[in-house]
Amino acid sequence: GIFVVHVLKNTVDVGVFLHDTVSLGVTPGFSDQPVKLEIATHGSLKEFGRSLENEGPLKELKGLTVVFCPVYHFNIGHAIWDGFYPAFVSMLQFGKADTPANALMMSKRDRGIVKTVKGGYDNSEAAYQKIAGLELLTIEQLENSTKDFKSVHRLEQAIMGIGTNAQKLDVNANFSLGACRDLDACRAF
Repeated sequence: GIFVVHVLKNTVDVGVFLHDTVSLGVTPGFSDQPVKLEIATHGSLKEFGRSLENEGPLKELKGLTVVFCPVYHFNIGHAIWDGFYPAFVSMLQFGKADTPANALMMSKRDRGIVKTVKGGYDNSEAAYQKIAGLELLTIEQLENSTKDFKSVHRLEQAIMGIGTNAQKLDVNANFSLGACRDLDACRAF
């Protein structure tokens, strides 16, 4: 799977992974952008290590990583408010709003749009990195770095999934951004 959660047996209640699919954002059709989590349980650290032996080199992303999937991110308004803001609200919900983070963007650039407004994508991606505070990594970079060999990317700590934090999914969509009222998220952002 694209995201594998490795757990040592009897150390974590795997019931927290009851719903093994999370939404990383909103699609152009205003539905969830789901990603499935694969849960791998290991009896020991040795067993875990053996499971990675044939996976290729290990690349680590230190610190917190926020994983998100923006839509229309060639447009700075969509990039910030429909793309990164819902992920920021997830960070706020976990008490990590002030923690510098890596931004792992799971959506790709539309090749047709790149030809006409490439600068829009560049500007939005630079804004993601600036707001998050650490490194920006894209799914395209991950795919390009693993074309000739398999590799594993280890996220030291990750927040992924936006729930109903997106304006397009929030029950108050006509009145406010997701969690703007409940958590004062707009001001925090």
